[in-house]
Amino acid sequence: MITTPVIYGDSEAQVSSDLTPSKRRLPVWLAWFQSLLQPQQWLNDLVFTKYYGGSSAAAWVSGNTYAYQANVLYLDNSIYECANPLGITSTTPPNLDTANWIKILNTFIGIAERIKYTGQKCFLEFFLNRYFQVTGIGLPFNASAKWYNDLQYEIGDVVYYTNGKLYTCILAPTSNQMPTNATYWVLNPSIYITRMVVNNNSFWMATTNVGSPNSYMPIASKNATQWMPIVATAYQPYSFTVYVPSALATTINTNLNVVVPGTSDNYQTLITNILTNYVRAGKQFNVTIY
Repeated sequence: MITTPVIYGDSEAQVSSDLTPSKRRLPVWLAWFQSLLQPQQWLNDLVFTKYYGGSSAAAWVSGNTYAYQANVLYLDNSIYECANPLGITSTTPPNLDTANWIKILNTFIGIAERIKYTGQKCFLEFFLNRYFQVTGIGLPFNASAKWYNDLQYEIGDVVYYTNGKLYTCILAPTSNQMPTNATYWVLNPSIYITRMVVNNNSFWMATTNVGSPNSYMPIASKNATQWMPIVATAYQPYSFTVYVPSALATTINTNLNVVVPGTSDNYQTLITNILTNYVRAGKQFNVTIY
């Protein structure tokens, strides 16, 4: 959680003391003034501490007892606060128990952190893994890259292999050791992104003879031609692909259905909605499992 700047660290207890005449600064008077300003303090803390800096509240546990104004993290990654002055012990999820809980944040990640994210690959990978609380993710985040057998890898390096899976180096120096070698690599069940590349080895040209197997392009020298075969190439509409571990995708789908029973949303729609806020306009992407 990011520390709140001192300028926003308002204390209504201090305000109460400052505004009270010195002869009236008795506990009973200060307590009364603070009670009057408590709603202002709550709102200040909500905006400038929790919304700005984020929340580290623990996950909600069914059957636990929670005190008044206790914060919990639910399956929708939102933060809820206990609104019952007497506290609550219940098995009803906070998103459904509106009599005792109120949603105060749509996400536990503060705005001070979220505004720093961009559409760059390393930022998107870190953000998605942090949002879905994939273990072992921290800063600085070592973004994934394709494995090459002639590169020297160090402990902690993350690569994706030709089998479509992500691996973390656990023993270095490592070169010519495939990620499937358990001595040097361990499977990394995190979300990663790959750029989609279209490799065209031929130049397309219109020909006067539609049935001709070849087309030609004149070059600078007289009567010289460059012959090229007509090659059918599939159109690739996506700029990149987001790969999600199958186990994590199942968990996300389950959580979505718990939060909103019968919902048509799944891990793909959720991740798409998240990334749309950061991906550059005009770029399309797809989300799949591995």
